[in-house]
Amino acid sequence: ANSAKTGKAIYDCTTVLGRYPGSSLTALDTESTLTVDRVAASCKRLCPDRVKTYIDDNGIEQYILEDITITNSTQYLGEEFFKDFKEYGKNRPKLKADYHATPFIDPDTNQVISILKPDLVLVDSFSQLNVGAMEEMQDKVAAGDSKQNMLWMTGGKVKSQILNELPVISEKYGLYYYLTTQIGENKEMDPYAPKRSTLSYLKSNLKIKKAPDEYRYNAHNLWFNFKMKPLINQTTKAPEYPKNSDE
Repeated sequence: ANSAKTGKAIYDCTTVLGRYPGSSLTALDTESTLTVDRVAASCKRLCPDRVKTYIDDNGIEQYILEDITITNSTQYLGEEFFKDFKEYGKNRPKLKADYHATPFIDPDTNQVISILKPDLVLVDSFSQLNVGAMEEMQDKVAAGDSKQNMLWMTGGKVKSQILNELPVISEKYGLYYYLTTQIGENKEMDPYAPKRSTLSYLKSNLKIKKAPDEYRYNAHNLWFNFKMKPLINQTTKAPEYPKNSDE
């Protein structure tokens, strides 16, 4: 919490939207923090053509986001969301006109590398992703019941299956997945147990919450946001970011 993980995710995704015309973003908000206003604020800076404004009947400014869809856990269970996007990937057009040239050259062919327009999938956060089997168990078992101990194990299995599919789906269908998770304290029951660090930059007393091991080794890039503070110019000592409350 308060580590700006959602803000960084929105920034990175809207940067792609600004650089690749025709790209899209579909976001699954599992924490009820990914508002249209937050996405629109980033769009105004990085992809202004993707946001339109209007004044509603109450005189309040509203936003229309183009090629950006925000949904949440009340509309989608985790496995349903990923299944639908997998089907979308299978059926999306793959004609020559659907490919975009990149600034990179293939060293084997000496030709410009072209890719399908990036369609982004943001899940904020994967830690809070609910799956159908978990909801069924919660409906059948009362809070405090020992059977609740199996709840997170059941969710972990489904999440592992999802993460094992993503590398192939991403490359095959031109889909790019951006998954955030929460970081929490790793509390050992045995105070004398040796401390083990799972990742070089993750302290031994911290862990990635409610995400299986595949989250660590199937990802192309991992960013850890531990805290946020103003960016200060070392010469003038004035703030560079944020400069004011609008940022």
